[in-house]
Amino acid sequence: MAFQLHDNIQFVPGVGPKRAKLLKKLGVKTVKDLLFYFPRDYINKISDKRIADLKINDMASVKGRITGFDTKGNRFQKQQFRVFVSDGSGYLTLMWFRPGPWLIKQFEVGKEIYILGKIQYYYNKLCMTHPDFEIVQDKEKKSFWVEQDILPLYHLTEGISNKVLRKIIRTILSQDLFLDETLPAYIRDTKQLMPLNEALHKIHIPDSNEDIAASRKRFVFEELFFLELMLARKKVNWHKASGYSMELKKTYTTKLKKKLPFTLTHAQKRVLNEIVEDMRSPHQMNRLLQGDVGSGKTIISIFAMLLAIENGFQAAIMAPTEVLATQHYFSLKEFLENFGLRVELLLGGVFAGKEDIKAAIERGDVNIVIGTHSLIQKDVNFHKLGMVVIDEQHRFGVMQRLTLTQKGQTPDKLIMSATPIPRSLALTVYGDLDV
Repeated sequence: MAFQLHDNIQFVPGVGPKRAKLLKKLGVKTVKDLLFYFPRDYINKISDKRIADLKINDMASVKGRITGFDTKGNRFQKQQFRVFVSDGSGYLTLMWFRPGPWLIKQFEVGKEIYILGKIQYYYNKLCMTHPDFEIVQDKEKKSFWVEQDILPLYHLTEGISNKVLRKIIRTILSQDLFLDETLPAYIRDTKQLMPLNEALHKIHIPDSNEDIAASRKRFVFEELFFLELMLARKKVNWHKASGYSMELKKTYTTKLKKKLPFTLTHAQKRVLNEIVEDMRSPHQMNRLLQGDVGSGKTIISIFAMLLAIENGFQAAIMAPTEVLATQHYFSLKEFLENFGLRVELLLGGVFAGKEDIKAAIERGDVNIVIGTHSLIQKDVNFHKLGMVVIDEQHRFGVMQRLTLTQKGQTPDKLIMSATPIPRSLALTVYGDLDV
């Protein structure tokens, strides 16, 4: 029976409506979905390790024969199901806690078994707890998968076994369905990556460990490549987006600089100059400020907010906790004492004067407001928001950060993080930001 990539999975031979409903629980609805439902691991039948050579904490693939099994405990205790396996060099105990009947009925003394799991020591015996396994049945001795040396293992749901998934996937792969290549030839050649269709076949039906590594490399690269491409495109778009062009009037910024009881470090001056240049440009700033606790991120953010205030805008700081927001509030009150600026703290819950603060923010009487998630509530409106500072940005969701930004037209945004991420990783994760 011929089928296409976007056909409903239930029309593939061996599936049907019942299994299609189960596959849907795994996120598989179409033929293409199943092709991209990759194995989580593999059992390698070719193993030079004997049971006698296994070591504690090894992740091992072992071949043996079932010599017996039993069940310990009862429904009032933590029931154990044990299977005893031998390869002639020693014995290995497989253990399951609270096993279901479907598991117990699979085992039969004398059957050959392949096992994958972590070696542990339990009751003075080598054992594996809840291992992956494959039992060779007599009727399967001439089947395709019995003759394969490497067997893929998938995330499953009740009613769908690895054997069922393998059979269905092989049926699909045997149709030689052709998917359009997603990576240009010069990138594949430069990075030594498999073509898409070959990689799909090798990741499901590998002939060697090298096939597994090469196919995984292809798909890992592709996922990261398109993520970076999306972020780069997003970055280009917001660089094009018009924003507020701030003028460096030095009204409040110079006053703060003179008031500071310390001199800014070379790194702080460099970062501050970059932020000022961003804010003076006609485009919206979207910058990540990264530094350890105590490195001086807060004072840099205050300078940036003062620049916005000099230009007639309001500024907001959103922190993930009330404790951190309160710390910011008292720090700003100390730094900006006698500046003639109004700084307010807006927290969640009900407290005296909260409605007055929100009204003042909307009128434009508040210059800087510090808060938690309370800042993104629908009833909090700004008169002219021009600068947004988000502290500990990884504690907020994308939509939460976006909601605060949308409280203004196109406010500049400074995102702060003390999380020690290497610069290369930061550029990858926050590829849509300037760092």
